[in-house]
Amino acid sequence: MRHAGIRVGALSLGLGLRANQTLRILVMSRNPMRGEGCFGVLKSVRDNPMSSLELLDFSDIQVDREFDDLASSVKVLLPVLHVKTAAHRVEYEKVTAGLQPVPTSVCPSGTVV
Repeated sequence: MRHAGIRVGALSLGLGLRANQTLRILVMSRNPMRGEGCFGVLKSVRDNPMSSLELLDFSDIQVDREFDDLASSVKVLLPVLHVKTAAHRVEYEKVTAGLQPVPTSVCPSGTVV
C-alpha cells in the first residue's frame, strides 16, 4: 500500500501545481517518488502556463528518456524553469533478447551527455 500512497501524493501535488502561480522552487529529492511520479508532476507544470516555478529538483530520483523529452518540451513553454534530475542514470534500449542497460552520464545540471 505504500506505493499507492506515494502515487496519490504525486497526483495531489500535480493538481496543486496546475493552479500554482507563486511557488518558485520545489525540491523533491530524497522523497520516495519514482520516475512515474516525477513525470506526472512535470506534466502538471507543463499544463500551467502561469507557473512561476524556476527550479524543479528531482535529484536522487531516477527518470527515463520519456521524462527527458517532456522536460525539453516544458523548457520551450517555461524557459526560466530548470529541471534537475539524478546525476547518474541508466537508459534502456530495446534489443532482440530484451532490455539491456546502456550507461549514460548526466552532468549536474541534469543534461544527458
